[in-house]
Amino acid sequence: MRGVWKSVLAFAAVTAISVPVAHAQGGVRFLIGGGSTIALGNFGDGFTNGPHGVVGLSFVPSGFPIGIRIDGMYHRVSADDAVFPGVDVDAQIINGAVNGVFSFASAPETKVRPYLIAGVGLYNQKFVGDDIGVGFDNSETDFGINGGAGFDFGLSDNLGIFLEGRFHMIFSSGEKTNMLPISLGARIGT
Repeated sequence: MRGVWKSVLAFAAVTAISVPVAHAQGGVRFLIGGGSTIALGNFGDGFTNGPHGVVGLSFVPSGFPIGIRIDGMYHRVSADDAVFPGVDVDAQIINGAVNGVFSFASAPETKVRPYLIAGVGLYNQKFVGDDIGVGFDNSETDFGINGGAGFDFGLSDNLGIFLEGRFHMIFSSGEKTNMLPISLGARIGT
């Protein structure tokens, strides 16, 4: 866990330094947020919903509707007591993704802008808790895809909030891991 926080702080420091320089070259946004991850399918049969956090950096060329977002997410969901009574196990998923973001055209004075997002990434799934030896593999890293939609609410030229939902499908060994994080966060940049 300590390594995750060091990585997040390093990413934030590099972003804080690079955003003013990159902003002069085009529309760059730093995003930070969090919300609830909904476990779906077979994954949802054994695990409850849980919290997640997200940090990202996106580049949107001026006058072009498609941008690129690189983001990282941390999810943690617990084993469902109805399925695994008395078992203390959480699934911790850390992912990094490269996404394309399509923003719908709207008038310049419009404060709410809808968008679609889709991408690919790597997902590390690790089980943590007191009962790891009860049929749970400790850790694996797999390829995954994601897609969803969201709204960007402009508060000013350089500040806004976003609300989005993205379906993630992780191609785990055995069965796929499916989840739907619903995120609310802030964005800094144009």
